[in-house]
Amino acid sequence: MQPAEPLIPLSERLTRDLAAGALDVPVLPQVAGDVLSLCVDQDGSVGALAQLIERDQALAGNLLRIANSPAYRGAVEVVALHQALTRLGLAAIRDITLSITMQGLSAPLVDLHALAQRFWQRSLGTALWAREVARHRRRNVEDAYLCGLLHNVGATVVLRWLAEQPDPVAEEDAERLALEHAHVAGICLADAWDLPPVVVLAICHAHPDAVPEALAEDPRAEGLQGIIELSHAFLASASQPEESRVEWLSAQAPAQRLNLYPDDLGMLLLNAEMIATQLQFMAD
Repeated sequence: MQPAEPLIPLSERLTRDLAAGALDVPVLPQVAGDVLSLCVDQDGSVGALAQLIERDQALAGNLLRIANSPAYRGAVEVVALHQALTRLGLAAIRDITLSITMQGLSAPLVDLHALAQRFWQRSLGTALWAREVARHRRRNVEDAYLCGLLHNVGATVVLRWLAEQPDPVAEEDAERLALEHAHVAGICLADAWDLPPVVVLAICHAHPDAVPEALAEDPRAEGLQGIIELSHAFLASASQPEESRVEWLSAQAPAQRLNLYPDDLGMLLLNAEMIATQLQFMAD
């Protein structure tokens, strides 16, 4: 009889499994992958998208709900999927499809589901703010949203691993481990899902030493880091009194690094109500 494996502290076991590629990285759902591919295809059409999305009732229902939300609602309520797709446009469909897919990663979790939802909502809020910061800075808006949404995706992958362990993990320990190892797990998922290099840069935004050698000199890295960190600051500023939010943001390092002045930050804060509305409808 083989001797039992000695007990290994959870953090060490997680590090070992990450190094060995032994984490169970979730598979990108087929319909979601097809939708994302079609959205970046120059020949993609609303009709072809509708045929794809009709295969996934949950995705279709969510797209209809969001198309009728205050963030996108027109004068007439949308009742047909084709109408919803026309109203949203390809860029929004891609963003919403990926957002719904990311939210679904926490489905297998039970005890850690609330923590996974907090991670998800923070990532979605980061994406929404990153899009506005990028627009203000005249950067690529679609890349900024995608990077904001996925920059911490590895944390949920780690939570899935923790949920499979034989002994329960306290939520505070799970949060610490997930954040500590998120960049390594995120790179594994980016490779499995064939995500663009700009997403890998975002995943490594707080760990520049972990950036793959092929991307080490990518000029987008520093700008992405600033946009993501400033988006975090905008989320945190919601706890500040309304009259002092601009002053508080001005004192934050990301705003200074991006050379944003109080007038710039004040203009960006005009989007706060819209972002809160979008976050509410997309995170539900």
